Amino acid sequence: MNTAQPDDPVLQIAAERWAGLQQEPADAERMAKAVSALKAAEAGVERLAKQQSDGFFDPSFGTHLPRLQVEARAVQAKAQKEVAEATPKQLDVSFLMEDATIRAAWEEAALPLRRDLLRLVLRRVVVTKVRRGYNVFDGDERVEIHWLDSPDPGVSALTPEDLEQAA
Repeated sequence: MNTAQPDDPVLQIAAERWAGLQQEPADAERMAKAVSALKAAEAGVERLAKQQSDGFFDPSFGTHLPRLQVEARAVQAKAQKEVAEATPKQLDVSFLMEDATIRAAWEEAALPLRRDLLRLVLRRVVVTKVRRGYNVFDGDERVEIHWLDSPDPGVSALTPEDLEQAA
C-alpha cells in the first residue's frame, strides 16, 4: 500500500473500505435512508414528467400541475441535501501512504482490527483441498491470494458485446 500513488484506484478502494469501518452504524443507516429517499424523489419527478408527456393530465388539471411539479422538485432537493449531509466528508488515506505508519498500526492492532485491515486490501483467499495421503500443509501450493488490484476470479470477464452475442 505504501508504494501506491495518491490517485491509485486500489488506494481509493482501501480508503473507502476504511471509512466504512470507521463509520458508526447509525451514520450508515442515515446514509442508506437518505439515498433511498433520493431515489424515490427522483422516481417521482420522472413519473410526473412521463405522465405529463403521455397526456395523462387533462387541460382542466393544468392549474394543479405546476404546483405538483414544484412539490416534486422540492422533495428531490431536500433528499439531495440529506444525502450531501450524510455523505462522509473526506477520506483520510495518509496512514496508508507511509510504511512506518502502516507497520505501527499493524503492531498495535488487536486481532479483530488486523482482520479488518486485511479485508481492506484482499479481494479473496482461496484454499484448495489437500490431496489424499498428504498430511503436511503446503501453503504455497494450496493458498491463492487475490489482491484488490487483480481481477476477481469469481466474476466472469464477459463484456457487454459477449452478452449480446449470447442472447
